[in-house]
Amino acid sequence: CGEYVLFLDPDDYYDPRLVQNLCGAAEHYDADLVIGGLTTVGRDGKKQSCAISYEQVFRSQERMKELLFHTVGSPPEERLDSKYGVSACGRLYRLEVIRRGRIRFLSERQMISEDLIFNIDFLQHAKSAVVTADAFYFYCTNAGSLSKRHREDRFEKDIALWMAVEERL
Repeated sequence: CGEYVLFLDPDDYYDPRLVQNLCGAAEHYDADLVIGGLTTVGRDGKKQSCAISYEQVFRSQERMKELLFHTVGSPPEERLDSKYGVSACGRLYRLEVIRRGRIRFLSERQMISEDLIFNIDFLQHAKSAVVTADAFYFYCTNAGSLSKRHREDRFEKDIALWMAVEERL
């Protein structure tokens, strides 16, 4: 019922400043999407920030395309598979864009990396985005999570993901 949607995984946690910072950036830049950095938390409690060092604003069609492609993958010089990450968690989405584009999550049992598909669909309807330099979302690594544990159908699910990404791009 609000203006924005924020997704949080139940096994993660966040700093109370997360919502204030994301909403502040959304309002300041009139952004449809605000991507905050995240901090990974290992099983041993060790933390590692995965945030960019400066704020980036995406407004033009060309810049939004760049954000889309760097969400799907990253240039060789990046240390991560995706420059801006694929998770929907810790991001602030304008609800009107979700409604207008009829954007929905696929089931995680139907499609591996359903967050990536959601983000691709959202970015194809969004007109602006901001990537913030904060890292107030804490992603807790969990070897037993659905995305990390062994799956007999992993190869088939990866092919389905590849086909869904190719179809959208």
